[in-house]
Amino acid sequence: MKKITYIAFLIFAMIGQVRAALIVSCEYWNKLFGVPYYCDCKDNSIPFAYGIDTVLSDTTWYTAKLLDIQQGLTAYWFSTGSVNIDIFPLCTSKEPLLSTTISKNRAYNVTSDYIDEKLESLGGSSSETIKNMDVHIRVVPHAGVSGRVVMTSYDDGYHSTCVNPLPLHYNMAYVLSASDNVYRLDYTVAPVEMAVQWIQKDSKPVDVEVALGACDAPALMTARLTDSAHVWLPQLSQLENAYRQQQPLFFRFSTAATGRVWFVSPLTKYMNNVDTVLCQGIPLQLSDTILTRTTVYTDTFYLSRTDSLLLTTYNLTVIPPMTEYDTMEVESTAFPFLYRGQGVVNRYGDFSYLIHTDGECDRRILLTVKQPVKTSQNMLPLSFLVRPTMASAGQSITLFLDEAALLRVYDMLGNLVLEQWHEGGMSSFTLSSSGNYILQLSTSEGEHQTRIVVQ
Repeated sequence: MKKITYIAFLIFAMIGQVRAALIVSCEYWNKLFGVPYYCDCKDNSIPFAYGIDTVLSDTTWYTAKLLDIQQGLTAYWFSTGSVNIDIFPLCTSKEPLLSTTISKNRAYNVTSDYIDEKLESLGGSSSETIKNMDVHIRVVPHAGVSGRVVMTSYDDGYHSTCVNPLPLHYNMAYVLSASDNVYRLDYTVAPVEMAVQWIQKDSKPVDVEVALGACDAPALMTARLTDSAHVWLPQLSQLENAYRQQQPLFFRFSTAATGRVWFVSPLTKYMNNVDTVLCQGIPLQLSDTILTRTTVYTDTFYLSRTDSLLLTTYNLTVIPPMTEYDTMEVESTAFPFLYRGQGVVNRYGDFSYLIHTDGECDRRILLTVKQPVKTSQNMLPLSFLVRPTMASAGQSITLFLDEAALLRVYDMLGNLVLEQWHEGGMSSFTLSSSGNYILQLSTSEGEHQTRIVVQ
């Protein structure tokens, strides 16, 4: 009996030693069972929450629910070296659910759709058991480097303010979800040309200001970006000036939308020149602007696959409107009247009107309004003769004219009522509605008018 008791004691003692070894050394667990066990994962893990902003120099573990990271993940890494980020379902897992290496001064993005795909592979993203499962995030800086890590959800950017602005680095995406964000650019080498690109699914705009030396300094440069196809090129001379003075530049962004901003450099540029001549009234419609006057405009188109710019310079010349002359002879009793829908004429004299019709060149008309010349035969210059000038509705009106002319009849509102070609000699026309009309004859020698009254 004593022997059995002694053996039992030895067994329990051995179990106690094993338990003690497990508590003291996770490596003992690995040797005993051949299963990886990350000690810090269990004992030193930090609760995960979006908005983490910290400096790391050694392996760090975070514990989260899958539900917590279901909104996706954006991880910024600012350092002189790279970092590994792995997500394990268990502290003893051999393979991570997600794994990536982030190079120095870069960002890593995981969409919510990708997270859902991983949840589906584990048994369905709708499973409450899966959603509430603990996952373990391991962040491992490479080669002993230290760096700043910032982790947010995919579409909820880090609110970078003047108090602690994120450093600006080229060719990484910054998520803007707050109405204002600031990024700090410090030059350690001579600057080269850069481009600022705004990516927003609904093409809602973002306003950009650049200040020198202090976050709240006056703006040196400003721009508005609306779509990802076009970028803004800050003036290289201003970037070089900041480098010479060893002063930081602060890029301030203001928007009511959620989007991503890229700072692209270096760039390859392709130049293209277009000389265009248009008449006034027909604008040049570009993708992001409308040009209506003589100007030189450079349109910047970003080719994302090659990080290159297509710069098209439009040399636009707008021809002023052609000047036409019009003369009206009206009785004083006809005042006031509306001329071609452009303005009210209430006296004799000279008037100038700019006629604009969509899709057509503008026309400038210099109008002279004078009293009619009364002759016994209503004789117009150049042997024109119209009779009668007071007619009934539907009555034939005869025109005698030695040469060819274009005949137009306008009502007193300036509306064209009749237009026909006169070959020369005698022709006739009728007016079916009563009112006062202006007969205009356009010949090779000019235009002549007279008034017709239809009762």
